[in-house]
Amino acid sequence: MNRRSLLGSLALLAGSGLAGCTGDLAGTADDDGTRTTDPTETTRPTPDGCPTTMGYDVERPDDLTKRKTEVFVTEYEEAYTRNHMSEDAKSATVDVRSPSAERHGPGFAVEVTTEHSVERQSDDSTTVMYGDDFGTEVLYYVDDVLVRRRESPAENADPRKGVLLECEGE
Repeated sequence: MNRRSLLGSLALLAGSGLAGCTGDLAGTADDDGTRTTDPTETTRPTPDGCPTTMGYDVERPDDLTKRKTEVFVTEYEEAYTRNHMSEDAKSATVDVRSPSAERHGPGFAVEVTTEHSVERQSDDSTTVMYGDDFGTEVLYYVDDVLVRRRESPAENADPRKGVLLECEGE
């Protein structure tokens, strides 16, 4: 077989392998040559248990920024702590402080410290105070789909391994 015949056969073979391919998997070409993708397609699978919510009256920001995520986690942790206090409490105080957010993959890892105290009536009608004098360290992971929480995390703990509290999706 001569060289020209070989090159011609290879070109024909390569061209036939592409026959019928009019687009790519990453998106489609618009008339101006730019690529667009379908924003409804999710490349990241949602975890088991989605969708789920704790039902707190705390709205997750549409566009996550460091500051908005810190405010969201502060409000969310206050609601979480209040929800987990005893129902027989006469009064309760919750103080969530020192929010610190850092970018973590598609979302943010946010550390907060929570202190709380609860006032209750004991069986003999005396008032008893229970509290957390030193605070509890809590690590959250928040992205556009998930909210996860880890209490008293170990150093360098992966925030994405926390307990699933909120999940939007299918």
